Parts: sequence; C-alpha cells; structure tokens
Amino acid sequence: MIAEQAATIRHQLAYCVRDDLALIRVFGADALTFLHRVMTADVRRLAVGQSAPSALLTQKGGVVFVADICRGEDDLLLVVARAQRLLVEQSLARYAVMDDVEFVQLERELIGVYGAALPDRWSAAADQWARQRELAPGWTAEVVADDSLGTLGSLIAVDPAQAARLVEQLVADGAAEVGLDAVEVCRVEAGSPGAAEFADGAFLLELGQLGRVSFEKGCYIGQEPVCRAYNRGGVQRRLVALAFAGEAPEAGASLSAPGKQDAGRVTSVAASPTYGLIGLGVVHRSVLGELLRFGEQTEARVVELPRQADGAPRLALPRCAPRYREQAC
Repeated sequence: MIAEQAATIRHQLAYCVRDDLALIRVFGADALTFLHRVMTADVRRLAVGQSAPSALLTQKGGVVFVADICRGEDDLLLVVARAQRLLVEQSLARYAVMDDVEFVQLERELIGVYGAALPDRWSAAADQWARQRELAPGWTAEVVADDSLGTLGSLIAVDPAQAARLVEQLVADGAAEVGLDAVEVCRVEAGSPGAAEFADGAFLLELGQLGRVSFEKGCYIGQEPVCRAYNRGGVQRRLVALAFAGEAPEAGASLSAPGKQDAGRVTSVAASPTYGLIGLGVVHRSVLGELLRFGEQTEARVVELPRQADGAPRLALPRCAPRYREQAC
C-alpha cells in the first residue's frame, strides 16, 4: 500500500490529512518586529502574501523549533509541528516581555495536496501563500506551498466544518488519499529534515538549513554561533542520505567508520519501495567517503541528495533541503 501511495505522491495527485501540523496565529502591534527580532528569517522583508522558512534557536544555536512564517495584512501565521504547538507558544511568550503580541492556535484542518498533477488552483509559488484563496464562490482557505516531499505540494487550511467538502473536491479532481507513513517515506527520499532531525537542540547549519537563516538582518537569538560556524567555512557534521545493507537500524543508532567509532548517528529510517532500506543521518564530514556501520550486521553508505536511482523519478530539491556554504546558490 505504501508503494502505491508513494507513487501517487510522486507521479499523480494525492491528498493527506496533515494532523501532524498546526497553525499558530501571531498578532498585535509588535507582531512583525517581534518575530523579526527572535527568529532566524528576515521577517521584515516579507511582503504581504509571502512566506519564508525560519527557526527559533537557543543562545548556543540549538534548534528550539522550526516554522514557516506567512505574512498577512495584520498578522502572521506559523506552520509548525502539532506536537510542538505548546512549546512554540511558550517559547515565544518567554521573549515577549514588553511586546504587544499574542499567540493563538488556529482551529483549522490542514490537508496536504501533492503530486506532479497538482492543479493550479491548489498550488502556490514556493515563497507565496494565500490567506483568502477562493476555492469556489463564497469559499476561501489559506494555501501555503509545501515542497518538503521533493514534488509539487500545498498545505490547505480550512475550517474543520469545511474539511469534508474540501476532500470531496480533491477527489473530484482525481486525488487519492494517502497516509502519513507514505508522506514520511517521500520526505526521507527527498532528504528533507523532519522532527527527528530537528530534535534535541540540533545545530541548524549541520542540517544544511541555510534557507532558514538570514545573514543580512540584524541580531536574532543564537546568531553568534551560527554566523561563526558559517564564516569559518562550515560545520564538521552534515545531514546525509544513507542506504542500508542488512537489518534496519533504529533512529538514533550510532554509526562507526574505520578508525572512528563516533562517526555519526541515524536520525530517520524508511523502507522505500523505490530505493530500498534508506534513511537520513548526521555524520562527520571526514567519513563521507567511508563505508559506515551500525552494529555488526548493517552497512550504510552515503548517497546523493535528493535521492536518485536508475529508473527513479528525479526529485526536485526542496528549498530547505541540505545545503551548505559551498553549495549555496
């Protein structure tokens, strides 16, 4: 079933109820300047109707949470992991001491629509969003681009009472329902960092997330270690795609290389119908050309991102896919 669903995401048109995501509305007289001050993106440069990937960091540069920021006329929306929605509100409130700003979760049903056959009316440009996209006369929704699966995609946010109507329209357009398991496989195939990669205070630049950082704006929380690592030529560990031979390792498993026991760790694992047993991991740059091992029975080799094999679809590079200083464009 996952094989069929992944193929639908890649080649046709699929929809998935994204109950793993949530929307946080940020509003108040200081909402724009506040987010600009604490988040890594240049929020002030966003035009109304524009979005940008961003993150909140600790003073030492570790990831607290990541979010897509969407600017509206008088507020901003954050697309965040649903499991972190309280963390997001609490973390932002910690810094909003004297600011006129409020945070509230929007009660919206988020449905992801993906595939090469994505119709224009469900799509948005990579850096655009539509707060009041008219889906039909008298029926509007928020539409945000989502390229994390390496294919065309959008997140459509509607009132829960309108979710069934949206699904009916998607089905009428030829979309087939897929599950989060298939979405996860496609994410790993595309090499897009997810919750597992951003956990435990991960360092943003180790995950190649240059697209989440502005190196032109003023100060933000955690700026010093990020800029220091970037200006010194990069980081020692990098997010890579892994192909496994042997049993499946668990996420978090340590990797070793000849002469180096602490070569890195596995962060995500997926059984891809196209590429076999694959995963993502953060490894030391000195072992990128080495054969890595997990335990005694499993070998791991670093493969290209975004992933490609003979006869496999060429995946588009997500705007936040692993990129490092020498690869920035």
